[in-house]
Amino acid sequence: MKKHLLLFILVIGIGLFTSCANSIYSVFYLSTADSEFDLGEYEKAIEYYDKALELNPDSDKAYIGKARAFDALGKYEKALEFFDKAIEINGNSAEAYNAKGITLANLERYEESFENLKKAMELEPSNSVYQNDMAYGLNNLRRFEEAIQYAEKALELNPRNSSAYTNKGYALEALGKTDEAIKCYDKAIQLCPTDFYVYYNKALTVFETGKTEEAIELLDKALEIEPDYLDAITSKGYCLNELGEYEKAIACFDTAIKKYPKEPYAYVCKATSLYYLGKYDEALKECDKAIQLKYTYPDSYICKAKILSEKGDFEEARKLCDEFLALAEDASIHDMKGKTYLYEYNYSEALKHFDKAIEVDPLYEDSYINKIYCLYQQKNYKKCIEFAANTQSIFPNSEDIPWYIGDCYSVQQESEKAIEYYKKAHEINPENIGIITSIAWEYYTLQDYEKASEYAEKAAKISADDEGVKYLKSELDKQKLPESERIVNFVKDNYLYYDKIANFDAIAEEFKAKGEVSIDDICKFIESIRQKDDVFTFVIHGNEYDLLKYEESISQVTSQQLEPNIHYIKINSFTASVSWEFKEIIDSIENPEDKVLVIDLRDNLGGLTTSSTDILDYLLPSCTTSYIVYRDGYMYSYYSDAAQIKFKKILVLVNEYSASSSEILALGLKKYLNNVVIIGHPTVGKGVGQLVYEDKAKKYVVYLVSFYWNVMEENIMGKRIVPDVYVRGSGDTAYMNEVKRQASK
Repeated sequence: MKKHLLLFILVIGIGLFTSCANSIYSVFYLSTADSEFDLGEYEKAIEYYDKALELNPDSDKAYIGKARAFDALGKYEKALEFFDKAIEINGNSAEAYNAKGITLANLERYEESFENLKKAMELEPSNSVYQNDMAYGLNNLRRFEEAIQYAEKALELNPRNSSAYTNKGYALEALGKTDEAIKCYDKAIQLCPTDFYVYYNKALTVFETGKTEEAIELLDKALEIEPDYLDAITSKGYCLNELGEYEKAIACFDTAIKKYPKEPYAYVCKATSLYYLGKYDEALKECDKAIQLKYTYPDSYICKAKILSEKGDFEEARKLCDEFLALAEDASIHDMKGKTYLYEYNYSEALKHFDKAIEVDPLYEDSYINKIYCLYQQKNYKKCIEFAANTQSIFPNSEDIPWYIGDCYSVQQESEKAIEYYKKAHEINPENIGIITSIAWEYYTLQDYEKASEYAEKAAKISADDEGVKYLKSELDKQKLPESERIVNFVKDNYLYYDKIANFDAIAEEFKAKGEVSIDDICKFIESIRQKDDVFTFVIHGNEYDLLKYEESISQVTSQQLEPNIHYIKINSFTASVSWEFKEIIDSIENPEDKVLVIDLRDNLGGLTTSSTDILDYLLPSCTTSYIVYRDGYMYSYYSDAAQIKFKKILVLVNEYSASSSEILALGLKKYLNNVVIIGHPTVGKGVGQLVYEDKAKKYVVYLVSFYWNVMEENIMGKRIVPDVYVRGSGDTAYMNEVKRQASK
């Protein structure tokens, strides 16, 4: 019995010794693996993690370490496999969930990433690192306000958590709070001056404020700490591109290529610099290198498509996009394909691809902005405002969205609404001069010169040398002159027949000497300088002014379907809203190429030139629709892009009271289309246009003949437009009978 007992004790002892030895060696291998990982020797680290797992297959720590090593090697799917094994062994491992969340973020699977980061934080809520990584995850989801809250929780737990300041700074920058973001980055640098990533983040932020040289200095500091940091190298090159130092930028990208010869992004960056230098063929070669390295990398295709588009090879650019889309759906590629149509002014086709990009990735902001731009360029302002307003809820920190809404209202001469949205954009980016001057110009339009000056000064504080700011301030200075002097200058600078005025200086001096001038004084002055045969220079005031403003405030367009194939549109006057109201009507007509469009311009004495030229843009192919010529010979041209709404036939109704903008529209359609018939009586023959001087407070408008207008070098001053078909009488019945007769041909 003693022998057996002794043997049993010996067997157990040997077993205990072996188990203890395995545990010791497992810990040793795990420690060695961690050391190799810290040295950046990830392959060696994996070998030691495997040795530790051979001895202890239930070591969640070893699986976590191994997963992190695969993550560091960029093998994210493999890393996830081992994180899951660690979690299978220890479902309460906050470390495993947190690290898995970071890897998922590397794969841009942000929702899954956030759920894992959240799980880690819930397991260890008092851990500052996990609170901070929640901020990181929320930043990825663009939930910036929440990200700031978690970064602050992390700092409450550990005031020296520099990464929490970095994540808070990132969120603040995204919210447009640039100054606060920079303060956070500075605090992070103070706590950890060797963190190259903070210098990089701060560089990107100061770059957005226009301080490109300072951004380069910060990137250089990041590269002093980590010379191989690819993003810092390429970002420095990008900054140099912005400064126009393309050769220096190429040197940066060559450094990146030398360090990372298999990284396609570096080749794409170099291609961009070559593109700016106009070396398109060399740029295309760099894109091809990038594609060969990684044929599923969309940026390579996008860059190449842009260069092809610049060369005018739009079809080739689109084929390239289709090549990628045959491999995988990608919002950025659909967006690029849309841009190829945008560059050709084919907004309808472009919109289809921007919509597809949004369908593929509902958070792809560029396509939303591009769609807004297309709708704006189509002068589809109502749809543009509606879509932009919905988009704003998705991207509340985009300054472009309220800016475009403001532009839409501005074009529609709704200055107060325009200001409302420009101010929203200004809140998001207080340093954007374009937004600030937009606000100033709207106040200028409202003749609130005090507020306009206030915003002009704000713009000047940012950049006094900006040409737009200087012009704005010069125009505001003119408004400080006495009213009589402003009117004299208006006539002197713009009256088409100024050179024919006898004794203008004496008349002007007598008028200015009056000091405060009444409306009666103004009427007499305009009458004294007006040429006898000029019937289109005059002053409107009093009740006529009120009537004018009322007409501008109501719709001047009516429409009806006369027969299934005949659509009728009546335009009473060309006010600001006419062209987009017209556009909404013709957009609603199904199969317009099979329909007859009737445009009734009878008794329409004209209005805004832009309204008539906008309608020509809708109905004509690519061409110069008309141009105006000022007395000094300066010419301004109006264009139609390639987008065109075609009708089977267009019938234009005119009479002896159709003038100015009505004649521009009628003549433009007749000159450029072969399916237009002008019906009625000869028109007025007003081949000149006016500029206006308005005083909203005193309620008067001076209409001053200032330019000639031509269509295909033809001016109809005194000549009239002769209809193709005369109508006896002026009643609707006679006109409508002829409409039906022409429509039946």
